[in-house]
Amino acid sequence: MKTLLFILVAVLPLQWGTDFESAKKTARDKHELILVNFSGSDWCAPCIQTRKEYFESEAFEKFAADNLVLVNADFPRKRRTSYHRSKLKRMKRWLTNITKKVTSR
Repeated sequence: MKTLLFILVAVLPLQWGTDFESAKKTARDKHELILVNFSGSDWCAPCIQTRKEYFESEAFEKFAADNLVLVNADFPRKRRTSYHRSKLKRMKRWLTNITKKVTSR
């Protein structure tokens, strides 16, 4: 039974979260880094290429499973909702705060 469970876990793709606040808590608890992927999944050609060439590679999946908390900030053109707009505003505020902290050092 343990072997079957291990095989199922090994075959599952990486889990990309969408909630940055929960990702911060998870990263703090596990002492891991956060990788935020800003993408336009239905219109951004470089984003699609990056996903196919890097994020779906076996090497990245092995590294990310042990070292990263993954957050996908997707901003599609076709199905943008008020949720996406509020998420974009929160991410912009977060990036602004990080920039201010880095430049004030």
